[in-house]
Amino acid sequence: MADKLDLILQELSTLKNDVNCLKENMVTTSHLQKIESKLDVITKQVAINTEQETKLKTLSAEQLDLKTDIRLIKSILTNQ
Repeated sequence: MADKLDLILQELSTLKNDVNCLKENMVTTSHLQKIESKLDVITKQVAINTEQETKLKTLSAEQLDLKTDIRLIKSILTNQ
């Protein structure tokens, strides 16, 4: 009878270890899903930032062109 109880206890211990391992894997999976979600958000933010950077560079170039045009117009007006 004691042998059967020892065997049952051993099996329960093994089962407990397996359940604990599964719980750890579930936690890891949950963490990975959260990380993937955050990575998706960061990827979208980077894409938006890249688009904004392109727009800013274009506006900056246009602004420099306008400055040059204004200087040229001022120069023409002052030389007349």
